Amino acid sequence: MRNVVLLIVAVVGALLVYNYTQTGELKLMPGSSMSKQERELRDLERELASARKELAAAGRGAGLAGIDTTSGVGAARGTALDVERSLQNLIPRLEEDDARVRAERLLRKTRKFIAELR
Repeated sequence: MRNVVLLIVAVVGALLVYNYTQTGELKLMPGSSMSKQERELRDLERELASARKELAAAGRGAGLAGIDTTSGVGAARGTALDVERSLQNLIPRLEEDDARVRAERLLRKTRKFIAELR
């Protein structure tokens, strides 16, 4: 009986970890509770985070080996500009206030990041 309980706990834990890594949400079963616009917003948040990581990696490369990192910075800036453009198109279409607030906050963060790259 104890082994069965441990097996169930392990399976539930594995499902939680898998769903969290795939969707970014801590749920047992991945659901489509998010609207298309909210998923698009989540994807834009991830893209901006990716651009920040690109910039950090470029900075490490420049600091460690003196490598020319202009292409890494340019790629991060291009990604951030794409996110900004997408947000400007997405915000007017958002119906939920929470999503609109998140999108506007992300737009401010994106513009600040772009300004840092200049």
